[in-house]
Amino acid sequence: MVKGNADRRRELARQRCEHQRNESARKALGPEFATPSEARARILSDVKALSVDAVPYGWIVADGNEDKSFCEEFFRTGACPLRRCKHAHDVTISDLIGVPHGVATCSGPDAAAPGALPAMQRLPLCEIDAGGRMVYSRHLRRAVRQDPVLKFVDLEGRLVFDAANPSVFASHCARTAEVLAMQRASSAAATAGKEIQKRDSDAGRTDANDVFEPDLEDSGVSLI
Repeated sequence: MVKGNADRRRELARQRCEHQRNESARKALGPEFATPSEARARILSDVKALSVDAVPYGWIVADGNEDKSFCEEFFRTGACPLRRCKHAHDVTISDLIGVPHGVATCSGPDAAAPGALPAMQRLPLCEIDAGGRMVYSRHLRRAVRQDPVLKFVDLEGRLVFDAANPSVFASHCARTAEVLAMQRASSAAATAGKEIQKRDSDAGRTDANDVFEPDLEDSGVSLI
């Protein structure tokens, strides 16, 4: 049992150290364990590194509660098996590449009602606060994670982040790493080619300057 301010401070310090160790261990596990905020930062960085002109868009939870919840089955697949679904069927991401199927909570013949996603709005990713950050709680006197509001991210017609399916973001990271590796290899080959051409050019100029010039004085030919 914690007694006194000193014991309380030691307990809080121990909790902070434990949390930091857990966070370090989580990040070391790879992109499948990334938070929405980390995924947002990584996607924006990848777009810049790849020099992509397209703008990534994120789906975030709408501020107001007056909007109707989205039918998850329709949002993911473009179809809903229930005739009297009470959720909205206005938008879908079924036309995107890489949308996982068979993961919606409303799927299945025994479902009494389709599962729902909170009402969302689609905005440019650079204008979105993904949430899920660590903030200090005065009540708990330690850092706690906010509720994330970023649910999906699409880029160039492909789903690159799905909060319910970490494999989507992991696949994006793998594709991006492969493309960047190819670009670096191509750039290195081009640089090596230019260096070879420069050395050959320098060698050609050196050979031209080393053309034999006879010593006229030693040959006895008059210089006048």
